[in-house]
Amino acid sequence: MTWHLFASHAHMEFRNNKCPEVAARVFELGLTKHRSFLTCPSYVLAYSRLLLERGEDDNLRSLLERSIAACEEAGEAVSKHGQNRLWDMLLEFECLHSRLVLNSAHLFFKFIPHINPLFIQGLRRSQGDSKCRD
Repeated sequence: MTWHLFASHAHMEFRNNKCPEVAARVFELGLTKHRSFLTCPSYVLAYSRLLLERGEDDNLRSLLERSIAACEEAGEAVSKHGQNRLWDMLLEFECLHSRLVLNSAHLFFKFIPHINPLFIQGLRRSQGDSKCRD
């Protein structure tokens, strides 16, 4: 059984039946029954988008952190591109929804060197961060 079955079912519950609680439970059921889904970036990102739409910031952050940790434990079994997609989602979420990262963005560059520093600087300016002045 692949992750597509759980993700499709969750999307149908969310979009067609207007039951976001059921959709979230379907995604969690997939993670409970198949721990390998946690190392599948496409599944985690689909679940992340649902949590983002529902405004469940803590659950979203927790899911992404658990997935990134599981991918790092899996090592070569998960592509670097897949891991980068998870890091990018976490970074985007934190930059757009959390003031914490704007005050300590330099920590992300330590772990995600491919992110352009001008991206974070632009976010700081757009959100009126007083610490980002030339």
